[in-house]
Amino acid sequence: MSNKNYLRGVKIERTCMEELKAEGYNVSRTSGSHGVYDVVAVKCGQVRFIQLKRLKKDVKTYKTPEDLVKFAEFLGYAGPNNDWTISCELWIWLDRHSWREKRLI
Repeated sequence: MSNKNYLRGVKIERTCMEELKAEGYNVSRTSGSHGVYDVVAVKCGQVRFIQLKRLKKDVKTYKTPEDLVKFAEFLGYAGPNNDWTISCELWIWLDRHSWREKRLI
């Protein structure tokens, strides 16, 4: 039997990917990710690294994970990359609702 939390995570990853594809992005899921980001989206000189989080219930604030902050700082230190725009984002899904927040880090 599959892990329910894993399947719920895959579902929001696919939801994210569908939205990005509809906006014209080429997307890739970092399958079984235990890394900093879950989805990478690329389009016309843009690269978006997206970390997805799922909440069972709403909270007033959600603290950005430290590893994501460090990754965003690294991208900032990397400097300009041949006119490419690179972003690091946190998308938060609220169960039985939809995206609660899409945060640029």
